[in-house]
Amino acid sequence: MDKKFNNFKYPKSNIMKQLLFTLLLISQFSFAQIFSTNQHLKRSSVSGQWLNGTVMLNDGSMIDSQVRGYIFKGNDVKSFRFREKKGAEVLTYRPDDCKQVGYEGLNIISLPKNLKKPQSKRGFYIAVYYGEHFSVLQNPKANSTSTDLTGGLSLNSGEMQNVLALKGNQLVKVNRLNFKKQFRKMLSDNKEWAQKAKDKKWFKYSNVYDVADHYNTTK
Repeated sequence: MDKKFNNFKYPKSNIMKQLLFTLLLISQFSFAQIFSTNQHLKRSSVSGQWLNGTVMLNDGSMIDSQVRGYIFKGNDVKSFRFREKKGAEVLTYRPDDCKQVGYEGLNIISLPKNLKKPQSKRGFYIAVYYGEHFSVLQNPKANSTSTDLTGGLSLNSGEMQNVLALKGNQLVKVNRLNFKKQFRKMLSDNKEWAQKAKDKKWFKYSNVYDVADHYNTTK
């Protein structure tokens, strides 16, 4: 981080009193859901605009006030800036400095890029769905669909072609073609979920949020 926190007075939070946090343990990493993430498969992104937000530090403490994206690579955020108010001291948070950032309704998670090596380089991932036992994250490298092959209208325009499925220390790339195979492989330990997955109209890539949520709520 750019500056030490020793002399920084964190703002009192009214927002924090209204938020419910569930402490989650995934492998060696602890998380709490800062925001209810009900994002669809169209790519979400962080802007450089100052907005109300929340940062969860590595020690689990929470601070909230004004947050914005700071350094970007393409549409992907590499660091955030935090301030108590306009004109106040500004702090910079990189993935190694915090566990999560809540910004404009998004839940951005800091994870090692190699989950089997907790000390490896970390990155920010935007959650499509975030749960205690299983999560779905945006793949920073994913392309989005634009048009179909029938000529006129776009099919699923802007929908990400693949996402990242997180369970324990597994982070697996999932796309429309291998979605069912990968999800069955990862989630069939939940018998109730496995039974529900027999419903072809329900068990589909475009319904990934509900599919992931059903696993967590019935686990």
